Amino acid sequence: MVKETLKYENTANIGDTIRGYDFARLGYNDSYIEGLVVNKGQCDDKYYACYKIKLTKRLVGGEDRTQSTIDAGADIWYVPFETNDDTWNVSTDIKKIERVTKVKEAA
Repeated sequence: MVKETLKYENTANIGDTIRGYDFARLGYNDSYIEGLVVNKGQCDDKYYACYKIKLTKRLVGGEDRTQSTIDAGADIWYVPFETNDDTWNVSTDIKKIERVTKVKEAA
């Protein structure tokens, strides 16, 4: 049996920094999380394959919420390799923003 590659599975590797947008297909590019990939695949108790990241930046509605998020103890986040939204009909996309992008390659 051949394993199907998920949409963002090969976007980054451990040590890279990624950005994960919420609702990017609707043009909401002012809300995202960014972080250092510390693991990928089946991470912790998640039922989906993902990137496990150590948060370095969080924007919500254009407002920087990084420090308050880290202070609240939420410095680890999970970015799925693929979601149902990733298969949204491209003809209805408002903006062509990839939901997961690599921001920086590991040194």
